[in-house]
Amino acid sequence: MSKPKTVKLKYIEDLIHVLNVAQLPIVHHVSVDSRHIYFIPVGMLGDIGIIYYIELEKPLSGKFILYNTFTGEIRSSSVWTSDSRYMVVPIVEVEKHNLFAEKIFIEDGKKKDSSANRSKKKNKNEDKGKLAAVLHRVKK
Repeated sequence: MSKPKTVKLKYIEDLIHVLNVAQLPIVHHVSVDSRHIYFIPVGMLGDIGIIYYIELEKPLSGKFILYNTFTGEIRSSSVWTSDSRYMVVPIVEVEKHNLFAEKIFIEDGKKKDSSANRSKKKNKNEDKGKLAAVLHRVKK
């Protein structure tokens, strides 16, 4: 199997945009080195070609991502909704897989810790904190 290409997305909204055109709208979750990776594998010619992902310090608080197609609001929920305003995306917890080597994300994490990238990391953590605050406002 060839090594997949990875695309690290900046915001969860970007992940939703990928889901809108995905054949199978499911988000996969795996924990790697105390980071939470949410990803969508996209196949190309019968093999995994691209993995779109976001990385969060804390896991999302539910089993579903709810995207309000009218307002653009994104939240996590522990329950399914039949409200037609929402695109409901299940989050599947990955225990084991052979889609890619998790070292892809570990190597990416090591690159971020270099002294040249420390200021970028600080800004990124602030963005993640804002995202976590938005997502954890949701009532279960």
